[in-house]
Amino acid sequence: MTKKELVKKASLSTGIEEKECSAVLEAMLMVSKDALIQGKRITLRGFGTFNVITRKAKIGQNISKGISIEIPEKKTVKFVVSKLLKSRL
Repeated sequence: MTKKELVKKASLSTGIEEKECSAVLEAMLMVSKDALIQGKRITLRGFGTFNVITRKAKIGQNISKGISIEIPEKKTVKFVVSKLLKSRL
């Protein structure tokens, strides 16, 4: 589902204009991005949790050249589905 489709469905289910739904979604995404950049956890009850994790540095293989390469440590976002949503899937 694209952002446009999500806005359209939200507009239909709430009765709010698409333009307003789009603004709310954009604001929610901006606030969520800022929170994740600060390392905060985002929990949406009944949906899931977004959390920033750090992946450790490791040694990988470049198969085409047959050499070992160092993969640096990096931060990424992990999503864990809520029990309620998981049971309904």
